[in-house]
Amino acid sequence: METVQFFRQVERRVLPKLYGRIAESRIGHIRSVNHAFQAIIDRRFAALHEALPADLQKVTNPDEYGRRLEWVRRQYAALPEKEQRNLAAAVALHDIGYLLDRGVAHNNLGAQLTAGFLMETGTRGVDSAVVAELVGAHGFFQDMTSHLLPSDAGQNSEDRKTQLLLINLVDVIGKSGGNRLSQYALETMIAMRQGRFNEPKQYFALRMRTLLGPICYSYLADNLAHLTLLDTIEQDIPYEDKKALYRNVCFRFRNLSWPVFQELVMKHQGIRTFLRLLIRLSTLAEEKLPQEKDVLLVFKPDFLGLETAARPPYLEALKRSPNANFLRAKSVGEHGIIEIDLQKLLGARP
Repeated sequence: METVQFFRQVERRVLPKLYGRIAESRIGHIRSVNHAFQAIIDRRFAALHEALPADLQKVTNPDEYGRRLEWVRRQYAALPEKEQRNLAAAVALHDIGYLLDRGVAHNNLGAQLTAGFLMETGTRGVDSAVVAELVGAHGFFQDMTSHLLPSDAGQNSEDRKTQLLLINLVDVIGKSGGNRLSQYALETMIAMRQGRFNEPKQYFALRMRTLLGPICYSYLADNLAHLTLLDTIEQDIPYEDKKALYRNVCFRFRNLSWPVFQELVMKHQGIRTFLRLLIRLSTLAEEKLPQEKDVLLVFKPDFLGLETAARPPYLEALKRSPNANFLRAKSVGEHGIIEIDLQKLLGARP
């Protein structure tokens, strides 16, 4: 059976099981993701370009955009038929985790529900373990980098990398705020898939702007709030909502700033230092770099270049003096740079 036919069949079986059980806005997102998946397979690239917000359409060349999407489509076409079907099933099921959780945990919970859903919907001819893996790996567009880095080359086959690219790509296109997949973001995703991003510093720019910039969003109940992270954190909301929001913010920041802050903060410092530094970076970016298209983190010295044995003093200094004066913001052309002076941090008083 042709993959699109198979996909539509799975879609028709899955959606009725979600009506009335998850938010209507989430159903709308799922439909948009499904439409994007079919549009890429069917080469309807012009329709995806037309769905871009007006400001992005102006700076996105439709021919270049189409050529890049055609490259993605060719990677899909090179997949064995079985892997195409696994991918199609994962796209159709990608948000079933919202039956159990409305935030970032829906990825892993959706993976746990996958085998039951495949059986319940009578979906055959797929590998439930592969489908579950893809459902669990979808979500925040930047999370994909941890699957596609050259350093993880042995972790995933070329087929799996293509599947990860596609499921994250269509998930981004289907975001409820509109198709935010700019030509720049698409180029970045392709570059990661091709193994051309050899250092975390090379994609920090995209991660930090998404983290700290105005198109950032966080989940509150079933509503998507299009606010800066700092605005969202400071909202006067009920305690339980704030706990859920902080959890989302923490997961987002950990994933978006991987691997530096995962080691520099998450593994060693705890939630208070973590959120304090997050808010400081957000404030600095919004106050000093509001117009720049991206924000790059620069470490002096390069934390990633340090030997493992040389890192503990900096970690201890951060723990001792998280509010010390070791951050500086500057503009270089259209780009913003937040410099993290680790030597100044070492000299800070507790």
